[in-house]
Amino acid sequence: MKESKVVALNVVPLPPAAWPTTKQLLRLESEFDDLLFYYRPLQAMYAGELPVTQENLAAYERSKLRATLRSGELQKLVAACSTDIEAVWWNLDKGDVRASEVAKFISRFIQSFGTSLQNPEAVMREMINDVHSWDPDFIALSWACAALRLSEKKPPTISKLHDAYQTARHKLAEAWDALDGVEWLYEQLTTPTE
Repeated sequence: MKESKVVALNVVPLPPAAWPTTKQLLRLESEFDDLLFYYRPLQAMYAGELPVTQENLAAYERSKLRATLRSGELQKLVAACSTDIEAVWWNLDKGDVRASEVAKFISRFIQSFGTSLQNPEAVMREMINDVHSWDPDFIALSWACAALRLSEKKPPTISKLHDAYQTARHKLAEAWDALDGVEWLYEQLTTPTE
């Protein structure tokens, strides 16, 4: 019987220069959480699921988020977190995520735990293959991995990473809709009907 090799993974490689910083990605997540906080009640009011209240409308109108949206600051952050990454993360000729970028990302993620793994090459290889098959969104995958780094003491299973990724992907999709529609909803709710 062959003995398993234990390898310590202590060095975390730096991300490629085109990747957004962790600080930018966490700020984007925080801004999107705020956006969804205001968007969901406006959406429910527009759909008739909640009564239209001046309190909710005024809360959004006076919010720091609305000022950030109107100044273009949030759009600049979105661009910083997504524009450059598209050229690196996506294989623009084929339209899918580059396997090499997923490999760098997952390697960095696994190594960030700083723990020893039995057969780390096999763990990373399988996780890279699985994650690449999801055709992952960079921002959602970043959010999922950040959440797992804070909640787990050792590298998570692929299924746990997949669950965290699906949650982050859903939140990101809802946030993109909110970014496109929050001002329109607000205007619809505040404009008097004839």
